[in-house]
Amino acid sequence: ASLLLFFPIFRRLGAGLHLSFLSCLFLGLTTGLTRIDNEGLSINASLLSSSTIMMSETPFLFFVALTVYAFLRLEERSGRATPELFSFSAITGLLKQPYFYLFLFALSFAFHIRTAGISVFGFVMLYWLYQRRWSRLAAAGAGYALLAGQSLGGSSYIGELFRINPYRPELGQAGIGDFVTRFFNNLQRYVTKEIPVGSLPITIDYDVTTAGDWLFGLALLAVAGLGLWRLNCLFLGSYFVCLFGVILLWPDVWTGARFLLPGVPFIVICVARGLHELLVRIVALIRLSFVPHPLWLSVGMLFYMTNLKLVAYAAYTPYQPEWQGYFELAKWAAVNTPPDAVIACRSPYLFAMYADRYTSFYANTLDDKEMLQAMEKGKVTHFVLDQLGFSSTARYLFPAIEKNMDRFTPIHQIKNPNDAYYQYLLKLKPKPSLPARQ
Repeated sequence: ASLLLFFPIFRRLGAGLHLSFLSCLFLGLTTGLTRIDNEGLSINASLLSSSTIMMSETPFLFFVALTVYAFLRLEERSGRATPELFSFSAITGLLKQPYFYLFLFALSFAFHIRTAGISVFGFVMLYWLYQRRWSRLAAAGAGYALLAGQSLGGSSYIGELFRINPYRPELGQAGIGDFVTRFFNNLQRYVTKEIPVGSLPITIDYDVTTAGDWLFGLALLAVAGLGLWRLNCLFLGSYFVCLFGVILLWPDVWTGARFLLPGVPFIVICVARGLHELLVRIVALIRLSFVPHPLWLSVGMLFYMTNLKLVAYAAYTPYQPEWQGYFELAKWAAVNTPPDAVIACRSPYLFAMYADRYTSFYANTLDDKEMLQAMEKGKVTHFVLDQLGFSSTARYLFPAIEKNMDRFTPIHQIKNPNDAYYQYLLKLKPKPSLPARQ
C-alpha cells in the first residue's frame, strides 16, 4: 500500500513517470542476501524485511506516505506558493479542502504509532515557515496539537531520548556532551552503514568501519544530493533535515536501519535521479548523439535481484531455538495459567500473542526490592526467565529472582530445541504478611 502512494508522490516531486515506476519497483522487489549458514537465511532489505515482521515500521511508513501524499495534493490545489499573512479567510479556505483533514489525520496517526513522527510535523512546519505561509502554520499546528493530544511529550521514547542508555536507566540522564557524542556516533553509523544498507540491497560488516565504507557512503550521499537538487529541493531538503535532526540524536545503542525507514524511499528516488543525471552528463561529455532513458537504470538493478527461491526459502525458515522455546512457553501459559494472570517478560507483545494473557515488561532496576514493588503494583503474577540473549534479563531480572528465591515458584520449564538452555515460567508468591502485634 505504501508503494502505491510513493508512485504519485515521486511523480509530484518531479521524478517523471519512468523513474518513479523504476524506483517503486526497486523498493518492492530488491533484497540483499546477508548469509546462508547453519542458522538459516538472513535478509537485510529494509522495506522487504520490515513488511514481514510485526513491528511498527510498516504501518508507520504507510501513514508517513499518506501524510506526504495529502500534503502534496493540498499544495497542488492551492496553486503557486506565495507568502501569506495570517487571516481567518485563508484558514477558512484551508478548512474547505478535504486533503487538509486527510493530512492532519495521517500526520497525527503517524505520531501515535511512533514518536519519530514528530519529524514529519517538523518538516511541514519548516516548509511552510520558509514560504511564510502563516495561516497554514497556525491551522496545521492547532489541528495537530488537538489530535495528538496528551501524547505530545508523553511517550516513553521521549524519556528514553534523554537517558545515557535507555536499557540502563541507572546510568542517569544524558548531558550536552552525551548528545554531542551521540550525534557523531550516529552520523558515522548512518553514513557508513545504515544509509547504504537501508537504501541498497548490499551487505556491510557492522563490526568494522573502513575507509572504503566512508568512501562508498559519501559517494552515495553525493549522488543523492545531485538527485535532490534536480527534484523538489525545498520539500526533500526540509524532510531530510527534520528526519536526520531526530534520528541523529536518538540513543546510539538503538542500531539498525529501521529508524531510517521513512527516509529510505526518498533516498532511493534521490539516488535514482542522481544516477540518471550523471548518466546524462557523461553522455553529453563524450558527445554522444542520444539522451539516456531513465529505464537504462533497470539494467543495474538486475545485479541486485536475489534469487527468488532464496527469498521464498526465508519465509519457511524456522525461528531460532531460543525463540522457539519462548513461544512454546507462551503456549503452555495459555492453557495452564489463570485468565487474569499478568506475566512480566522481556518481549511482552510477542509473548502475549501465544499466551493470550496480559503481559508487561519487568522493571529495569538494579534494586531487587524496587523491582518487586513495581511488579506488585502492576499486579504481576508470573515472570518469564528467558534465554533470548537480551542483556537486561541477566542484569536486572535474574539477580532479583536469585536474591528472592522464597518469592518465586518455578511452575514450568522449556528446553530450547537444538541447544542446552532452558527457559522458565515462575509464579510470584504473595508478599508474606507481618505477624500481628500481641
